[in-house]
Amino acid sequence: MGGSKTERTVEVSALGPLVAGRAKQTIKRSIDTVSYLGGLTGVRRHRATHGGAVILTYHSVLDERWRPWIDPTYGVTARQFERHVAFLAKHRNVISMSELEAYVADGRTPPKGSVVITFDDGYLNNLTTAAPILARAGLPATFYLATGYVSERRNQWIDTVFVAFRRRRLHHLEFGGHRYDLGAWSDEQRAHAALCNTLLPASLPERREILDDVRRQLKPDARPPALTMGWRDVQALKAFSADFEFGAHTRHHLDLSALPRDEVKVEVADSVADVEDELDQEVRHFSYPFGRLDSSGGEVIRELGLSSAVLTEPAGAIGAGSNLHALPRQTARGRQLLFRSRATIHAPLMDRSAVNN
Repeated sequence: MGGSKTERTVEVSALGPLVAGRAKQTIKRSIDTVSYLGGLTGVRRHRATHGGAVILTYHSVLDERWRPWIDPTYGVTARQFERHVAFLAKHRNVISMSELEAYVADGRTPPKGSVVITFDDGYLNNLTTAAPILARAGLPATFYLATGYVSERRNQWIDTVFVAFRRRRLHHLEFGGHRYDLGAWSDEQRAHAALCNTLLPASLPERREILDDVRRQLKPDARPPALTMGWRDVQALKAFSADFEFGAHTRHHLDLSALPRDEVKVEVADSVADVEDELDQEVRHFSYPFGRLDSSGGEVIRELGLSSAVLTEPAGAIGAGSNLHALPRQTARGRQLLFRSRATIHAPLMDRSAVNN
């Protein structure tokens, strides 16, 4: 499974909504980059006179230790992250999530060039690789923890699938009534998309059953190390910098849009309680798994007294009047030019909001 799947040409209709979504993101990234190069950012600088903020989303930061075990789709390399941080420290006004929340709650728009750095899931490399880079630059960041994964040191299912495919000893997989020949690239892509589209809305027992079956069929020649922080690691991350904040990301990283309201409330409330108990501090911020709004439309988040909640990938500048419980974010991409466009604009040809350069 080498290389980023988003950069390959695929038959979108055959590979399901997950791959279709990735193809759309590829097109969107191209538009962002062309606009940045073509000077549209400058045009919007004159139009967007009131500033605005961008929230950047990271998951994992990969050095050689982690690269064999983590799906690179949502990761950046350590070198890329160093370049991102250097750019932000020099050219942007990096603020914390609490500072952004205070601006919006007061009916104010953050200064132009404001950026918030966030991490989802609780990867161990947030501590080993990302934290030293951020601390040296003196930049704040918010880390959203899927607390059940932290308590069990459990790896994300996307990485379990990645390792099973990459390290497989057998090359046939039966799943969802189909038999896939993984020696054929097209079948490998179809199998991977089918698995991901099934695992994303699945319950925790269903996920475990599917992943056990995939490992049984493919017989990977190695199992990955623990890729998720434990609570001692989280405490060490907290000690790295007073500018690091921690939020909740549910307990079991489930798709909240697929759960009834009472289960949504348990998932969110339990994760908030876990972080507060382990770190002895109030939790004010929340991140929706997979960027999907919960089945209550955000009412549960507000009822639980959380100050903010973030989604993923709906473009838009953040400022006075923004919905604090459905804040948009931009996925931070590795390539420097694309990253600069992401830290500057929001899909400029598809959204009327923009952040000043």
